Amino acid sequence: MEFIARITTEDGSVLERKVSAGESIISPSEVDQSSLDGFLDSFESFEKPMISARDQIGKEIAQAWLEEQAKKRALDGKSKK
Repeated sequence: MEFIARITTEDGSVLERKVSAGESIISPSEVDQSSLDGFLDSFESFEKPMISARDQIGKEIAQAWLEEQAKKRALDGKSKK
């Protein structure tokens, strides 16, 4: 499973980052449905990698955007001199 984040800036350039939830994520068919405890344990094995990937993609796309803004400010500063 992958998370893909894309930002289109005001000038039309596109920033895109992709993060994978990893191979350790279980498939829905592997969820233990024999008991509530089994289900909750299985669900946690599914949920934790997903939350981690979601958090990582947020950090990566935010960092990419901040870097892009810094580059634009630097170029604007040079063109004004």
